[in-house]
Amino acid sequence: MSNMMSWFRISVLPLTLASSIFSACVSPQQQLTGAALLGNEAKLAKLLEPGADIDAPAVVSGGYQHCPSRAALTPLQAAACAGRVGAVKLLLDHEANPRATGDAGESALIFAVRRGHSEVAKLLLERGAGIDARDAQGRPVLSVAAREGHASLARFLLDRGADVDGTDPSGVTALMEAPNKETAELLLARKASIGMLNAKGATALHEAAAQGRSCVVKLLLEHGADAEFADNDGATALRLARAGKHEKTVTALETEHERLIRKQLSAAERAARAGDQDSALVLYTNALDRARELGGNLEWEIRDKIIEYVASWSAPPAVPNKAREHVVRANYLLKQGRSTSLVLEEMTAAVNEAPWWAEGYYNLGLMHANQKHFEAAMKMLQLFVDSAPTSRKAQEAQDKIFELKIAQEEAEKIAGMAGNWSGYQVSVEGDKLAISGDGKDFTLTINNNALEGSVQSEPYPGSHNCTIPGQLHPVTGTINDDRNRIELEFVWHSYNTSYHCVDMFGLAANCCLMCSEVCDAVSIVSTTNQHVQLSR
Repeated sequence: MSNMMSWFRISVLPLTLASSIFSACVSPQQQLTGAALLGNEAKLAKLLEPGADIDAPAVVSGGYQHCPSRAALTPLQAAACAGRVGAVKLLLDHEANPRATGDAGESALIFAVRRGHSEVAKLLLERGAGIDARDAQGRPVLSVAAREGHASLARFLLDRGADVDGTDPSGVTALMEAPNKETAELLLARKASIGMLNAKGATALHEAAAQGRSCVVKLLLEHGADAEFADNDGATALRLARAGKHEKTVTALETEHERLIRKQLSAAERAARAGDQDSALVLYTNALDRARELGGNLEWEIRDKIIEYVASWSAPPAVPNKAREHVVRANYLLKQGRSTSLVLEEMTAAVNEAPWWAEGYYNLGLMHANQKHFEAAMKMLQLFVDSAPTSRKAQEAQDKIFELKIAQEEAEKIAGMAGNWSGYQVSVEGDKLAISGDGKDFTLTINNNALEGSVQSEPYPGSHNCTIPGQLHPVTGTINDDRNRIELEFVWHSYNTSYHCVDMFGLAANCCLMCSEVCDAVSIVSTTNQHVQLSR
């Protein structure tokens, strides 16, 4: 028994010594902040003896758990961040400064508000924390609460006098930070300005759209937010929502854009009925400009309306000089052999300046047809037919539309060929067909039902340490009318390898267990015509 007690005393001594060393390594300030962080009021009261630096920051274990990204905290910041109401009261009773920012650059109130500790925030404000407090980035305390979606805390701060439109150094308001409908509703009820701009020239609607906050976007629109207002980069809220691929937000904004466009169309129709041709045409053209950004069928609906309206005039309006300038530019680019896409851009700009111009639609339709832009070509040519039904080119344009429909159907059939065919993988891009399988890669061009191109293979390891070379040969082939069978014809080589053996010293030897094979040559032994048939 005495031996066991001796062993216990010996084994405990190192642990006691280690504990003493550990305590000695933790400074009084760390102990103070640590007790505040954990809400250990008894220990905190003992440590708050005369001479304790109550507002000094310290690095404590567990700080990151309660206050992410924060390491050095004052005792009051630590208690506020962790929501320790009793510890906060005890520290304030011992005259901790509620406005002290320490190394973090923000007061205990900001810590409490960010973490949603309402009771702590109320206590701090009652004991002298400033309602004008800001976080390390310069955000007002109300924006901190709004950013985290703490609506009840935001309401309390507003009741205590927080500025509903207070901004950070970048001009961002609490409404721009609001992540949910509840917070945004509160701020709007307290008369937050819906049209304030930040340094980017963006409104609250821009910020909500960019973040995909669809409920906030709908609420802002209901309160009169301008969906068509553009920021400093020329971006509307819709453009930002599309860039972020926020589908629900995009839908809400598209609906609002269409409402505004149809409102302008109604104004155009009223002007037309009143006989005010100039005003009506301006309103129609402006509606078209707005619809082009929206996209979809509304743009074409408005173009039809403009053409129908201008057709009722005794003489069509003149083509504006701006439209003619774009035509001249297009012709110049065409003569210089420049990119077709640039020519298309100029001709498109021309018909946008003069959306009643029949000849412009005709030329643009033919250019799209040459590029196999089937939908755009047919729409443009149909607009020409509608705007100039008696033109000698009208029947030609109508026939071209029929031809394009057939070509589109064929293109859709070819595009539908992508996938797996008898173990070969087929991909399609326009009139190009790529087929991979059995170690071969085919690159083919489709011309009606005929195929022409090449087949190649990469070098690969063969027998006796020889490398079989890659091959490249021409290919011809066909596709059947139903687009469910492909036949390919090409030649292909077969190879033979010759070799000798060497021993471990690299000397020629009869082949044996310990010998290595050395490739001497790779030669073609036969060339055969290959016929590959793929189906699905």
